[in-house]
Amino acid sequence: MAKLLTVDEIADELSVSRNRVYDLAAAGLIPVVRLGRLLRFDPDQIAEWKRDGGSRWPPARSTR
Repeated sequence: MAKLLTVDEIADELSVSRNRVYDLAAAGLIPVVRLGRLLRFDPDQIAEWKRDGGSRWPPARSTR
């Protein structure tokens, strides 16, 4: 497993504010690892989330 990223690192990567990262995490729209009150982000899950358009997490599964 790669090193988990911080809120600041994700905010920089996505070019958004820290508050926006917290909002996305609270809404369940971005993959997050919660360590008590701390939020951390798995870079592999973030890459998958971005490839899928970054619209929601977990990605919608086909029911076909």
